[in-house]
Amino acid sequence: MDLLQNPFHILAATTRDNRQKIMELAEERILSIDSNECIQARTNLTLPRKRLSAEIAWLPGTGLVRASEVLKYLESSAGNLVGMDQLTQFKNILGIDKMIPLAQANLLAARLSRLPDYSSDYVIGWIISEWIVEIAYVFENIDPEAVCTVINEERIVSGFPAITDLSWIETGIQEQRHYYRQVIILALNNLSIIERARAMTRVVVAETSNKKKSRLILVHDLVDRYEVDVQRVLEKEEANIDRLEDKLRTAVSSEIDNVLLTRMVNELIQSVKNWDSFAQPIQIIKRSQGLSHDASYRVAGQVRKLAVDLFSKYDKLDFSQRLTEVLQRVFAEVGELAEHLAEDARTLNKTAEKRAQRAKIETLVEKIRAAADEQVSDSILEPMVNQLIQAIKNLDTIAQSTEGPPIAISVRKLALDLFNKHDKLDFSQRLTEVLQRVFAEVGELAERLAEDASALNKIAERRVQRARIKIETLVEKIRAAADEQVSDSILEPMVNQLIQIIKNLDIVAQPRKSYRVVVYARALAVDLFNKYDKLDFSRQLTYTLQEVCAEIDEIAENLVGFDLVGLEDFMRGVHELAEHLAEDARALDEIAEQHLLLIEDAKKRAEEWRREITYETDVGTFFFKNKLRISPEGIEWKGNRWDLDSITRIRWGGTRHSLNGIPTGTTYSIIFGNNFDYASIELSEEGAYSNFIDRLWRTVGVRLLTEYLEGLREGKKYRFGSTVVSDYGMELERKRLFSSNDQVFCRWSELVTWNDAGVFCIRRKDDTKLKTSFSYQDEDNIHVLEAAIRMFWKRGGNRLSDLLEK
Repeated sequence: MDLLQNPFHILAATTRDNRQKIMELAEERILSIDSNECIQARTNLTLPRKRLSAEIAWLPGTGLVRASEVLKYLESSAGNLVGMDQLTQFKNILGIDKMIPLAQANLLAARLSRLPDYSSDYVIGWIISEWIVEIAYVFENIDPEAVCTVINEERIVSGFPAITDLSWIETGIQEQRHYYRQVIILALNNLSIIERARAMTRVVVAETSNKKKSRLILVHDLVDRYEVDVQRVLEKEEANIDRLEDKLRTAVSSEIDNVLLTRMVNELIQSVKNWDSFAQPIQIIKRSQGLSHDASYRVAGQVRKLAVDLFSKYDKLDFSQRLTEVLQRVFAEVGELAEHLAEDARTLNKTAEKRAQRAKIETLVEKIRAAADEQVSDSILEPMVNQLIQAIKNLDTIAQSTEGPPIAISVRKLALDLFNKHDKLDFSQRLTEVLQRVFAEVGELAERLAEDASALNKIAERRVQRARIKIETLVEKIRAAADEQVSDSILEPMVNQLIQIIKNLDIVAQPRKSYRVVVYARALAVDLFNKYDKLDFSRQLTYTLQEVCAEIDEIAENLVGFDLVGLEDFMRGVHELAEHLAEDARALDEIAEQHLLLIEDAKKRAEEWRREITYETDVGTFFFKNKLRISPEGIEWKGNRWDLDSITRIRWGGTRHSLNGIPTGTTYSIIFGNNFDYASIELSEEGAYSNFIDRLWRTVGVRLLTEYLEGLREGKKYRFGSTVVSDYGMELERKRLFSSNDQVFCRWSELVTWNDAGVFCIRRKDDTKLKTSFSYQDEDNIHVLEAAIRMFWKRGGNRLSDLLEK
């Protein structure tokens, strides 16, 4: 019974109104509604048994005000809710979660019967499926005893006798269940047949995946009704599948073109999908009940047999795979059948994989053969051969089948041609070796492969022996050249030749001899750095040896013909050698990185030095200016450039001027030159003078100071005026009036120095007459001498050249 057709609503009565009130309401309403309807409503509410049906179909447990609001909203809001979440909106607005389940179900059903029309079946289908699931869940929660308690509480107030038999309540709830089912069926019938099937599928999925695992009786009622309603549609689609299957079998047996077959297969697939879209709700519910759907088994079995025949009888693997894949997706809900389909798919996929493997190998064989005929480099052939080897290794599972030998024969012929026609011994050996392993059990083929391998190994052994002799000879030649300290331009071609010979080693045939060659060459790589400081050559050779050692390791893992103990020892040695080479490479890389950092640092310091040393200024008046410039390239003055390394003498100083005791300025002189010429500069600006002599000292003065100290350490002596300077001291001249002057040698510890106007003075500590002085502006390199002496006294020692020691 619908809420808005309930006697309580017709008479505007409440569950707490007594008989007298109901009679009065009926008399009032008879004037505004059909009299028969009014009389029938009065009878239904005043007779206790009939009243129960109205009470169950009403809003039991809902307050009078709340019930009035709900009914008004239901009457006036049929089209107010919008969007896909109408159920949520409705529940939130009315707060129906606070009602008892029976009242909720009655209200939801009333609303479902009044859903607005939508232009899209898809949209309304989604909405309807949500409402159906909600009603089914709420109905499942209805408790007859709780309903009886609520109704009796309201009957006590209204004066009607209480319900004493619970079965009356249960019967009334079941009658209401029929009403819910009818409302839902009417809502579904408003949908197209396709959208009805989709909505039912959504409802069934929700039912079978509910967390409580309880059976939603309303959903099962609907599926039973749906199965009856959809039967004719399923039969029609199944007949179409029969027709398309017959058509496809006839076409494939007539060897019709694959393009037409593809269209027919696509049409059959679409028909199967259509059939399943209608059958899916039934399949899902049957599976949840542990039952089978006979029609699904029949249709799927029919198409499955076709898929099997397409492959087994007509070798149409692609079509068979497509049909099987579709059946897997479509009939995933059909238990045992899904397992059979999965097994079919695995079998077909393995067959497809085998064919793909064969096709890949055949393609690679032709690709390698063409590349070899074009005489491409080994670096291009290498990855192609590696691909082919890996593809052959993947054939292990079919090596014993009839498909294996033809592939092996094709690859064997390629291996022989690579050696006989193109002298590619390494590639030929590697292909032969992998064929031996994969086809070891294939009788005559295995014997021929063993003969091929033996012949190739003998040739390779002779080549390895010759290569070993070449390598040993070349290693000794490189050592001898390094001992003689020849230039890198002479060493480089020899090292490159050694690297190339090592790369060309036939490792496949002789891994042990190749291993010994790598050990021998590693010693040279280590010595190239440790003894001869040839970092680049050492790194190049080490990297090459690492690559060769890795190849030896890979090949050794597949060695045949070695006893187990011997093979283990050999493998252990290879792994240890690989670790040593890795350590060598890491150490050399770290050293190379440090060198790069030092080079970068040196570049930065050089650039900083250049910026600090470079200075230029204009000297002279406005009309007679000359550019004075100093930089690492030299000193430029009056159009001449002096290389800094060519300058052997420097001096500078300032002369103050005055007139009548009043200072008139200072003239600054700078003089520099070599053994043959000199330049003289006069400046009036102290800033320009200071900037220039600072850079002159750093670029020339420091160099001259170092040269003097190195010369003194070697035993040289230098004369400054009448004074001779040696490493241990200097000779001072004692002047006499009536006899020749004396030269007296004084150690550095016996001397003192001081400055006077424009001069540098030195004398013996205990003899004031034994002294000399040097003019900064008139004598060369006095600033250098003064700097050496003052630095020496600050540091201490016996020899002036001790300043060179760190």
